[in-house]
Amino acid sequence: MSRALHLMVLLTAMLVTPIGVASAQQGAGPGHKTWQERKCAFYAEAWRELLASSRETGVTEEFIRGNEAFIAAGCSNGADICSSSPADIALANKLTIAAMNFGTASTFLPFVCRQPQ
Repeated sequence: MSRALHLMVLLTAMLVTPIGVASAQQGAGPGHKTWQERKCAFYAEAWRELLASSRETGVTEEFIRGNEAFIAAGCSNGADICSSSPADIALANKLTIAAMNFGTASTFLPFVCRQPQ
């Protein structure tokens, strides 16, 4: 399966995933992942797939390191990734769409560009 087709299948699957199912299962018994863990696992998968398809288009190392640190921290170290190139912005947009389609709130995402004071 071509990478583009694989991404299309992944994004289509995200569109049909019932949002309420994930939150309804949040309190499931022992051995089940929490909603935060599921969101992070999904984000990590989307990150790997989307990065692989755009790796050679100018995505900055800082953007890559920031996302990998976010995932390594269980997606809980807060927003601290600034998209600084057109490729970073395009990838952040794709990740945002993927995350929103999975049912996460926009506050889950790690993207912010702070203004110097």
